[in-house]
Amino acid sequence: MIEFLGYRPDLEDHESIALGSAPYKHQLMASEWQEADMFSWWHVRNQGPKGSCRGHSLAANARLCYYIAQGEIDLDKDGISNESNLQDDFSADYCYYECQRNSGIHGDNGATIAGGIPVGLDGIAREVDLPYETRYAPSRVTDDIRAKAKQFKFKRYTKLKTAHDVFDWVGSGQGGMDWGTVWPLPFTKGCLVKGMSPRQRGGGHATAGGCLIRGSTLKKLVPALAGDVTDDEWVMQCMNSHSTSAQYKGFYFVTLNGCADVLAHSWTEAIGWSDIAEPRPRKIDFTKRSLFG
Repeated sequence: MIEFLGYRPDLEDHESIALGSAPYKHQLMASEWQEADMFSWWHVRNQGPKGSCRGHSLAANARLCYYIAQGEIDLDKDGISNESNLQDDFSADYCYYECQRNSGIHGDNGATIAGGIPVGLDGIAREVDLPYETRYAPSRVTDDIRAKAKQFKFKRYTKLKTAHDVFDWVGSGQGGMDWGTVWPLPFTKGCLVKGMSPRQRGGGHATAGGCLIRGSTLKKLVPALAGDVTDDEWVMQCMNSHSTSAQYKGFYFVTLNGCADVLAHSWTEAIGWSDIAEPRPRKIDFTKRSLFG
């Protein structure tokens, strides 16, 4: 029996994802990808025993796109950026329950990437309006909360088919990446994905990809990976929802080859979210008050 950890590839609607996908448009050359740091402003979450990873991955993308658009995380507009998970974060519970509602999934039985698309396009509630609880209680979502959620919505999503598309999406500042696949991934030194067999087995899990860093930076962060990446190699940084004790402080890293192998797995579905209706080159400074100086 297959154990699904929150992402449901058996219920995924690949056809509807493809039909609603905005055409992929390449904006920047590979040499123009930007290195970005998320450690200084990102709040790693913990889903606990609930199968809500799909809600966490969607909320993570909302947080990332808000940061790209505004240059800070200040959802309540009180002048204090990134003050707490409650005031300056999006509701993973809202995303999880609404994802399930769209897919007709009942009980704490996970969700799909497709189920989250109408949520992202219609609006995502703040954490203060629906704080996360480890108990399963979809009745907590009300029409009033849905109305409040409409002020925070994505402008578009695009189905990402190749590893270069994924890296270009996050490296050019278009937005975040949302994917569900088999879990656990085959981590090297506990946090790096360099490749994967198409026969990889496990449960289903959804996480978010947020930015690119160079291999030289990754080796400074995780010296044990010195022999696993080259200095000039690009590596994607992904956010998990298993607390800061998972992988590397709650994050994991994927090489370009590793990303290609994950995408090739039959369970994987990946989309990119953006706050802009049409892609355009832009400079995003993720590095203020960060490990990059």
